Amino acid sequence: MSVNLSEFACFWRKVSVNLSEGFTSFTNAITMTKPKFYLDANIGADGKFPILISYSYNGLRIRYFPGISIKEKFYQPECNKKDKTKPIRATAPYAVIHNQRLFDIALSMVTIVNNNKTAELTRAFVVGELDKLYKTIPEVEQNKVAIKQPETTFTGFLENLIEETRSGKRLLKKGKNKGGAYSDSTIRNYEKTLKAIKRYLVYAKKRHLTFDQINAVFYNKFRGFCFKVENKEVSTFSGFIKDIKTVMSEAPTMAFNPNDFICPTYETDDIALTLDQIEMIARCDLSDYSKTFRYKQGAHILAYSYEELDRIRDEFIIGCYSGLRFSDLNSLTIERVEEGFIRVKQIKTGERVTIPVMDRLKPYILKYSNELPSTPYFRFLTGAKEVARLAGLINLIEVRNNKGNQVNLEMLELWTQIGTHTCRRSYATNMFKAGVPTLLIMGATGHTTEKSFLKYIKATNEDKARLLADQYLKLNL
Repeated sequence: MSVNLSEFACFWRKVSVNLSEGFTSFTNAITMTKPKFYLDANIGADGKFPILISYSYNGLRIRYFPGISIKEKFYQPECNKKDKTKPIRATAPYAVIHNQRLFDIALSMVTIVNNNKTAELTRAFVVGELDKLYKTIPEVEQNKVAIKQPETTFTGFLENLIEETRSGKRLLKKGKNKGGAYSDSTIRNYEKTLKAIKRYLVYAKKRHLTFDQINAVFYNKFRGFCFKVENKEVSTFSGFIKDIKTVMSEAPTMAFNPNDFICPTYETDDIALTLDQIEMIARCDLSDYSKTFRYKQGAHILAYSYEELDRIRDEFIIGCYSGLRFSDLNSLTIERVEEGFIRVKQIKTGERVTIPVMDRLKPYILKYSNELPSTPYFRFLTGAKEVARLAGLINLIEVRNNKGNQVNLEMLELWTQIGTHTCRRSYATNMFKAGVPTLLIMGATGHTTEKSFLKYIKATNEDKARLLADQYLKLNL
């Protein structure tokens, strides 16, 4: 088939004009907060990152995957700040078509929210409406779907469950968030479990894993693989087993015995930063936005500008001075901060908490008077570690792990142990050391039992003894 070059050129000019007009209507339609475009943390086997569209409305953060993946070098993060900058560079394959689709979905996202401004508006509803518009099955394909046989393998069933969880089709069935969407961290955990099981199948030289094979024999072999072959920590293996039991509770089989799958207990050794260490991070000079930090992940290089590290640092400090879980911290909007208090409904538990804004936190709230910083999980984790290193948190600490189901001790630099949960643990520990009554701290963190809270904080017997001594002085004893 021959191609008329002049007709093709004319067609391409029309596409470009439509894209420009679409982008103009997109920016004109959104006057306050705009949907933003990010690269998801989960890199594909082809070296590409899925694009994520994120939009905040009245405390609700909506995230949607449009089904477009690109290599990091083609992503333009400045698209979220400059109106005329598109998410995908023009040099990327199908850039014009992909950018047009992204702007169409973003505009539809805002339209759906504006047309359904009710108390019942949920992320699952918006995602479902977007799926109807952009992920409908062509009529030719519907017959194939109708005659498709149900998944008979565990991995196939789990893959389908992950997709339904991500799209919002699968919702929480119990708890205070019943009917709501699963958190991004839950989806990430499912994906990690799926990858671990696929690695096990390769190791065991098996092609499939049927439902009736999920038994005590599999548990013992998978346990041996995790501990003896991959040298996993007890906490990691316990998470895998928890996910397997959850999946099997929804699988089309009655043969599964959950009592055969024991989640081993473990004691975490996560760190908590002191107030002085947090202030070291706060004083770290990141003002030269022309600088770049590069991080190697496998065969890929991830780049961070100092401007992005500055925002990650601020988000980290907001977490240290508020005690929010990362999921709540990353979804926090300025509308939730009023009259000196942060009021949120926790994503994980559904509990509503009210947290006073301490003086150390106020400058960061004022700095982001329009929109608080929000960073994808993996970029936040890596960026926070780098900021802590630049801040000088390089002193050696003894770290315990349970890799291979054995207690191991090693000396590591402090910055390497920074995690997304460090903020929350640091807040609780510092408030406890300052003598704030436990029940008041629990009111801010959302812990429901003092037993779980006391396991959570990082206070030594020496710290507790000093607090008791202070109480003696106050009571004149």
